[in-house]
Amino acid sequence: MKKLKTFLAIILSISSLTASPVPGFPHLSVSATALKSVAPDEAIINFTVLSFKESSEAAVNEVNQTLASTVEKLLTLGIKKDDITADDLEKSITRERNDDYQKLKILGDQIERTVEVKITNLKLYNQAATLIFKSNLITNVRSRFGNTKEDDILLALYAEVCAKAKKKAAALEQAAGVKIKSIHAISPGRGNYHFQYLGDPSYGMVMSAASDSSQLPGLGGETGPPLFVPKEISLDTSVSILFRLAE
Repeated sequence: MKKLKTFLAIILSISSLTASPVPGFPHLSVSATALKSVAPDEAIINFTVLSFKESSEAAVNEVNQTLASTVEKLLTLGIKKDDITADDLEKSITRERNDDYQKLKILGDQIERTVEVKITNLKLYNQAATLIFKSNLITNVRSRFGNTKEDDILLALYAEVCAKAKKKAAALEQAAGVKIKSIHAISPGRGNYHFQYLGDPSYGMVMSAASDSSQLPGLGGETGPPLFVPKEISLDTSVSILFRLAE
């Protein structure tokens, strides 16, 4: 991650653009993309434990009990204790409202806690995800599959995509009969002419054929989504380069 951030910092420090969306000098804008598919070797499951009670204390106790029970079951499956993390408790008050939407008496307190589970052994994913989906008071369940060498892959893709952009620019330079003077700006991200300098690579996860797409008890069909580990994920990067032309 440190190497990737350093690389992006170098790209973003090459030049800063003016407020004008179009530079006031002859220029050539070139975009390119690169993609690589790899097998995932880890998964992240995020979810929220939520309780609503008249008593704040009762809601906190229910959240804590649910979380403790869920963590215990995950540990029994083989998930490492250090790979389970939780944010601080969050509280919001729900009030009764009249026809004019004026807040009236307090109906109760909602207590929630966001949890992240890292799964380094993907053989445990189906069991862990099923356990979490079936647990009461758990909501907002979402998964992300990744590869532990993701940063190195993205760095290699940036080298590839920059080379593609320069090659395309050279072809356009020759075809149009112009001369490139220098690189004015480089922006990682999507788009043909967007140099917002967001500072993050554009990469997404695309699931392909599943290694195990069997329906799990209590999930799939009308009762919920099928759970499976994707055979591949796709990492993609893109870059836009603004070349200054000789006048």
